[in-house]
Amino acid sequence: MIDWQPTSPWTGIDIPMCDGIVIVAEALSFARLRLLPGADFTGLPGPRQAQNRWLNMGPCEWLFCGNHCPRPDAIDMSDALVALSISGENVFDLLSAGIAIDWQRFSVGTCARMRLGETAVVLHRREEQQFRLIFGAPFARYLAEWLAHHV
Repeated sequence: MIDWQPTSPWTGIDIPMCDGIVIVAEALSFARLRLLPGADFTGLPGPRQAQNRWLNMGPCEWLFCGNHCPRPDAIDMSDALVALSISGENVFDLLSAGIAIDWQRFSVGTCARMRLGETAVVLHRREEQQFRLIFGAPFARYLAEWLAHHV
């Protein structure tokens, strides 16, 4: 029998630091929920919106970010995904280096799938100058290096 202990995807990865930007690895659990068209969507956010730890990922698909997902029909994605919180007065300059978006139209509470530094991410605007990036755990080192290069 092998005594296997999972390690954090951030082990050995330096999170970049600079003036005007704060980047923090978030310790979250994730669950994906897919429902058939016509199912009961009560309590779930609408297109490109986030609320109560649920992010709308597309038609009939949501991502739960937090601990203790309230839906037993959701699939645990905690080992597959990681999150970074990025905030500060220079956050738009940093993210604009890899994302072409109209920040005025991407309002607080909005989320969308996109690419940042050739990596598929979910971008969630939590506050005026605070974002959460959610992406595949295998890309943690690459994205940390990309961010370090652009801060």
